[in-house]
Amino acid sequence: MRCLLIFVFNFILIPRIISQTSIEVLDSKVSPKGDIELEYADNDSCICMDVWLVSKEDTTQRFMLDSAITLGTKYFFSSNEKWIAANFEALSNLREILLYKRIEGIKYSHVDNINIFEKACVFLSKKKHLSYIPQFGHENAQIIRWLPSSESFLVRIDGWDNDHGITVKDWTCIFNVTTLSISADKNNNGKIIRSK
Repeated sequence: MRCLLIFVFNFILIPRIISQTSIEVLDSKVSPKGDIELEYADNDSCICMDVWLVSKEDTTQRFMLDSAITLGTKYFFSSNEKWIAANFEALSNLREILLYKRIEGIKYSHVDNINIFEKACVFLSKKKHLSYIPQFGHENAQIIRWLPSSESFLVRIDGWDNDHGITVKDWTCIFNVTTLSISADKNNNGKIIRSK
């Protein structure tokens, strides 16, 4: 459904919107190679924003990456610009990472069902020899930074499982965008606190 909405925005509504109104840009940043500008724009229909990718070579070329996304969502280009990851606050107790893959030019496609937090929890359970996979009432997964290869990024997770008395604080791992898998971060200084 999300993909259908973004398609409709990009290929049907955007040409009409751009020709009728100007877009109020709240903030922007330039991609690592300097050829794409990522714009955070005001969305009058809600307390949210739209995210646009604009060609620096031809500013009439625009692509809506996201629509009506939560204010405060931050986007990060990989150094080769093949990927964009975003820290997205879905709810006050749920923060997740969104991932987009470059199709061509300034066009990117959302990668569905990456489930980084869930994969990190399974990995954490194996690493810490837990007999169960924690079920957190509060889930926070955030991209910290892309690794130089542009194939992986560093992820930090936080959460707590009141049923099992487990709290995870600043625990880091590495997410590979090609295999959609989790691996260890050798510099992990996170804490796993057991209260039961």
